[in-house]
Amino acid sequence: MISEADFRKKVTFFVSQGFSPNAAGPNPRKQLKPIQGGDLFCVLSSTWLPPSPPSSSAFRLEFQPEALPRDSHPQVPLPIPVWNWLQAFLLMFTYYDVVSSTYDAIIQVASSVITIKWLLKTFLVLFGLLLTFYQLQSRQSGLPGSSEVPRSPTFATTQSCSCCHIAMESYLIHVNGKTALPSILDVHVSLNGGKGPSLGKGKNRKAHWAVRASEMSKRTFNPIRAIVDSMKVEPNHQKPLISLSIGDPTVFGNLPTDDEVIQAMKEALDSGQYNGYAPSVGYLSCREVVAGYYTCPEAPLEAQDVILTSGCSQAIELALAVLANPGQNILVPRPGFSLYKTLAQSLGIEVKFYNLLPEKSWEIDLKQMESLVDDKTACLIVNNPSNPCGSVFSKSHLQKILAVASRQCVPILADEIYADMVFEDCKYESLAKLSTNVPILSCGGLAKRWLVPGWRMGWILIHDRREIFGKEIRDGLLRLSQRILGPCTVVQGALSRILRQTSPEFYHNTLSFLKSNADLCYDALSTVCGLQPVRPSGAMYLMVGIQMEHFPEFENDVEFTERLIAEQSVFCLPATCFEYPNFFRVVITVPEEMMVEACRRIQQFCERHYESGEGSQDLECDK
Repeated sequence: MISEADFRKKVTFFVSQGFSPNAAGPNPRKQLKPIQGGDLFCVLSSTWLPPSPPSSSAFRLEFQPEALPRDSHPQVPLPIPVWNWLQAFLLMFTYYDVVSSTYDAIIQVASSVITIKWLLKTFLVLFGLLLTFYQLQSRQSGLPGSSEVPRSPTFATTQSCSCCHIAMESYLIHVNGKTALPSILDVHVSLNGGKGPSLGKGKNRKAHWAVRASEMSKRTFNPIRAIVDSMKVEPNHQKPLISLSIGDPTVFGNLPTDDEVIQAMKEALDSGQYNGYAPSVGYLSCREVVAGYYTCPEAPLEAQDVILTSGCSQAIELALAVLANPGQNILVPRPGFSLYKTLAQSLGIEVKFYNLLPEKSWEIDLKQMESLVDDKTACLIVNNPSNPCGSVFSKSHLQKILAVASRQCVPILADEIYADMVFEDCKYESLAKLSTNVPILSCGGLAKRWLVPGWRMGWILIHDRREIFGKEIRDGLLRLSQRILGPCTVVQGALSRILRQTSPEFYHNTLSFLKSNADLCYDALSTVCGLQPVRPSGAMYLMVGIQMEHFPEFENDVEFTERLIAEQSVFCLPATCFEYPNFFRVVITVPEEMMVEACRRIQQFCERHYESGEGSQDLECDK
């Protein structure tokens, strides 16, 4: 057991006082003030005696032997007199409200005499200390580190880790204040032999680094990325690679945006007016422009019905996050855009797949979809026009979808990013225009129609004519939008001109090119044995079925597309990426000559590997 004399020589107390900027009372003399054990009481009592507890403050007292022999660590207590005085001072703050109230009442009477004020204050402080000291002396109190450490409702003891030769006792003392959140007095008795004050909290300290990825990050899974990364195959270096896999219309440079769009961006940038933050939901003027662009008598829109987002992907994320809680489920198309599942799983939302029917131009299997609905279904996702199918639903089919949603009281998240990419022989109808009572969050953006996916400008259109969403969903979208502080302000500055002044010829030329490529690809692959393409009506994609029984050397669509890359240097995404095996997706945005060459190589590949039902080579198929 160390003597009190040695304790006074070798133990240093460190006092740290934390204040909020507007805290009451005088500022501390020093942030950290070293004091010797024997001087503990007098220094503490003269350092900080505020007239009232500050709204945000905390004491930290740390006791740190500087050169004690290691074998004495478990046996180093504070000497009884010093320890009791310390406890008296600390416990004093537990009753601070009572003392302060008494003090304030007396001061109101004697406020005119400054000397009396300080005498009364000193008397009350000393009286409180003597009273608590007497109470501590009158009962047997154990020493810190022993098994009989006194415990009171406001006095909690925690033992720190003993690794790295550290022995420590920590005491947390709650000081009753005038605010809802109590101040905390954090006291450490540290015997680690260090030279300076420890600033650790009064809880167990980590013995080693333990940084781990969050559960949310572990739940986040992109099936396209996972499947593509698993395809460990090199293209045929004797043939240039033709990539029909990326849904980015800008890749090959043959589909530039309109000159008016570029000029609008230049003017917004040169103006210098859009370099700062905008409201998280977008500038009001920009929301008015988007509302005006999409409003119609059947589905009127105002600025308050528009939330601007960082691309359509974020619009979908916000819509999912505001409609569904972890543990609920959503209905998602199969085949469908893989991002729906990626976002839902990261948010802890279950995904239920409803089927699209290729023999019916990818219409929804409505009966199967309705069978999936239960009391935990938060929303139905409808992607029209479709990625990856390129399908466009008829008006009658959309009305049937709305009837299911109405019967089941399920809101709709409408992914309509390709709404303006519909071929001339097909008519597009928005869900909101046909809905009378089903609330809809419609997601769109600049990326596809204006061919600028990298500009990251999207939006959510809130269609809620029956006030089913009400204020709660709108407020929820506002709060969620504040996580990234809104989309690009420069693009917002150009948005009005982009939506209002882009030339009609630009739209016409883009759609004519896409339809020409779609027809070319469909006609070419329709003649290939073992393949069954489905003619698209819009968007930028075409789905091709693989009759796997005629390609027995391939186990599935992933192996089929891997070998297509290895032999012919043509890269198409296997439809397993979209939860629909034995198909592959073709992107139709490539230049026409590349599309012709790609179809020729696919035909050569299939002719080489096709087998009839009897298992022999049979190039004379029924096509």
